[in-house]
Amino acid sequence: MAANVTKLPPRGSRKLDEKTIMRNRSSLDTLLQMGFPRNRIEKALAATGDKGIQLASNWLISHVNDPTLDEPMPRDYILYMCPVGLLQQEMLDFWQQSYLAATGTERTTTSHISLSAPSSRLTTPTYVCVTQADDSLVSKLTHTLKTVADQFDNTPESIQLEYFSSTNFMGLFVSDECALRLRQITADYAVAVKKLGVTVEPHSKQLHVSLAYQFVTDVREQLESLARKINLNAPARWDLRLYSRDPRIAHCQVRKVTCAYTPREPDELNLCEGDFIVMSESELDNSADGWYQGMSWQMGCSGIFPGICTQRVAETETWTMHRSIPIIGTGVEVQVEENGAAENTPVTVAKAMRPPRQITRLPSHTYDNVSVLNTSVVKRTKKNTPPSGGGETNAHVAQVTKASCSSERTHSPTPSTHSNSSQGRLSEKTRGSDSRTSSSKSTGVLKDVGPVGNRQLYVMRHGERIDFTFGKDWINNSFDQSGNYIRYDLNMPKCLPKRKGGAQDFYNDSPLTVQGHFQAKLVGEALAEKQVPISHVYVSPSLRCVETATSLLEGLGVSRPLHVEPGLFEWLGWYTSGLPKFMSVQELMDCGFRIDPTYKCHWAESKFNPQETTEQYYDRCHYVTKEILSARENEGGNVLLVAHAASLEVCTRRLLGRAPRSKTAFYDVLHKVPYCSLAVAQEACLVRDTWYLIEPPVLPFAHSNNPKYNWTTLTSPDHG
Repeated sequence: MAANVTKLPPRGSRKLDEKTIMRNRSSLDTLLQMGFPRNRIEKALAATGDKGIQLASNWLISHVNDPTLDEPMPRDYILYMCPVGLLQQEMLDFWQQSYLAATGTERTTTSHISLSAPSSRLTTPTYVCVTQADDSLVSKLTHTLKTVADQFDNTPESIQLEYFSSTNFMGLFVSDECALRLRQITADYAVAVKKLGVTVEPHSKQLHVSLAYQFVTDVREQLESLARKINLNAPARWDLRLYSRDPRIAHCQVRKVTCAYTPREPDELNLCEGDFIVMSESELDNSADGWYQGMSWQMGCSGIFPGICTQRVAETETWTMHRSIPIIGTGVEVQVEENGAAENTPVTVAKAMRPPRQITRLPSHTYDNVSVLNTSVVKRTKKNTPPSGGGETNAHVAQVTKASCSSERTHSPTPSTHSNSSQGRLSEKTRGSDSRTSSSKSTGVLKDVGPVGNRQLYVMRHGERIDFTFGKDWINNSFDQSGNYIRYDLNMPKCLPKRKGGAQDFYNDSPLTVQGHFQAKLVGEALAEKQVPISHVYVSPSLRCVETATSLLEGLGVSRPLHVEPGLFEWLGWYTSGLPKFMSVQELMDCGFRIDPTYKCHWAESKFNPQETTEQYYDRCHYVTKEILSARENEGGNVLLVAHAASLEVCTRRLLGRAPRSKTAFYDVLHKVPYCSLAVAQEACLVRDTWYLIEPPVLPFAHSNNPKYNWTTLTSPDHG
């Protein structure tokens, strides 16, 4: 026996390579050696799904100022069964098409239409909530799930779904036989994790996939038609996935940061693109100025932020996926889509398996889906003061300032800007009778409609305003003690019109910037290139709207009298301390504006209701718009309304036969309307009093922000 034993050479003093030791260490051990406290490491690993040291360390560094970093806060764990493959694509198609069908209805989140869309996380059959699981148990929870899934041998070959619809819900319900087997998986998992001291609450309702719910009744027929087109027999693999979420996110609204914002006050959040902000649902009702209180998902800090820089998304966007295990239909080959349908799951690519089909994409001209990257924030008001700026937004994100005053700002004209407005006329082309229309009943939108055809209504937002660009102190910085105007930036007009009440009258009625005049003139030139005739022009009494219309007509190369219509002024809910002191018709004429002094307005200032609701605002603007169109019906010609950001919505929505939006949905729309945006409605050829939204004939106007330059930065010492 001894002869068969190989004699080993004596071992030297060399130790095991350090890199080999590192490979055998857990992420927890490595981060402990780096000096991070254990409780923080466990929280970081739970929040990042224990996907590696780098992610966890980045999370720890970004949450260094999180006041709750050391507080015990067990995460909520959710177990889902998610489809991958053609069935998932069928549901994705349903979501995209139902988005169009439900245009104009209130949607609090994308998930109310379909939880299958961008994140590929469906409200699918199996659901379990693991309550208050400690962060230290994350790895054990995921390992237990894998063990249970591997040992379970009673899985169905496929999941049988049945369509169900009611007055406010549409879904796909799991057959009883499949549901019984799926519930056994959750029961086995509940028993296994109970040994870890974790309580599990199995899903007690009938297992189903939610397609749509809380929709308005007038779109039910369209949604049902789309839902019944889903091929329930489409091949699919079903993955068992374990997600977790921060418990503070439950029952809150999640908003994704779409454009960066640098704080100007100590209580404001630093917004970074891609971050998510979590806020209470009540914030929308409690805030009248578009500034909300929320918590940064990436940093854990709380503060005030401008809602215009964010867009609401599904709560599931902030969830962490810990494990994904294919358990049903594992033999089905699935195609990996560009949108990541198979999310972290090994699959076999089989393009030939999928039949050719047309995927509906959201059209770029759908107003509910307009990008907000080129818009800026509404001015923030101090507590106990009325909001400033109404719902107006600014195209310069970096130039955001806050106002402690009420109401909105306005713009004033440079006399030289209007003095030439009547020169250089463009002869109007006679419009043909044929109209290139491609209508869509579900959206009320006509595509590819040119400037020819029946009467058209153009509604335009004013150009860039001084107060939103240079801040609330621009008046104090621009006027000396004698009241003389001195500009301190090239983007400020060379001179301003004289106001009856002096410089302070600009406080709630701000002029346009030079850029604002340029924006409006550029739109006018674009309309001229498309040979769009404008016959009648109506403006809000705000100075910035009068200036915008004047510069637009200059670019268009025509001279038209402006009809000042108080009824086009924006929502009075932003002006609780009183209306701005508008310039009178005579004052405007004295400053060189071409105003029609004989015009009789349809809604006098004396009819304004200081307690006006958003629904009443819709009613007011609809009434004024209808009166204007009726007054010009016999003579014909296109009508241009130059007003505010919300005007594009409130002057056209009821004209299309749609009900006013809720206050929340109203805010969502107006925040997506940058300076000099244009909405166009066209009158139907055969049906009286019927209008459709059409694609504007001119291109949009986008530009980057241009912060103020300080030449002394070149004299600063080198700290490198």
